[in-house]
Amino acid sequence: MNSDSLKEILRNLSPENQQLLEIIGLNVLTKQIFDQSVRVGKNLPGPDKFEALTHGLDSSSKLKIAKRLIYWKQKTDQLNWTEQLGWQRSRQTSKFKSSVGEICEWPGCENTDHLTVDHRFPYSLGGDTDISNAQTLCRTCNLAKSNSIYSINQWPGE
Repeated sequence: MNSDSLKEILRNLSPENQQLLEIIGLNVLTKQIFDQSVRVGKNLPGPDKFEALTHGLDSSSKLKIAKRLIYWKQKTDQLNWTEQLGWQRSRQTSKFKSSVGEICEWPGCENTDHLTVDHRFPYSLGGDTDISNAQTLCRTCNLAKSNSIYSINQWPGE
């Protein structure tokens, strides 16, 4: 597929789907950089490497990816540390459970039935069980999101 075809597809998408595609694109790039840097060398990329990996992106997108990489690295380190100590993490607290909103927060979904509280950054990847990492999703969107980095529609702190 050439870039003109991709631009035409983007023009024909609804604003909600354009937003979702942007979210997924940034998540894919974040995961790619994380896999190439942190999983391989255990460190975040240096400034020159980061600039090369994010070439062509606007400064807002670069900042968003940099913050996501820092967050993910911190959560990975914390998760590894607690596992090495043999500590059990708490999956849900009453405050977390009580943060269910009135409508599904997934872009384009307006479902108000079968709402659940979900971890924005997956618990299985080190996501915290606190209000800053909570979002309201309907059962369908929650199941579709699963624990994939690709489907985080808003990272904690964004």
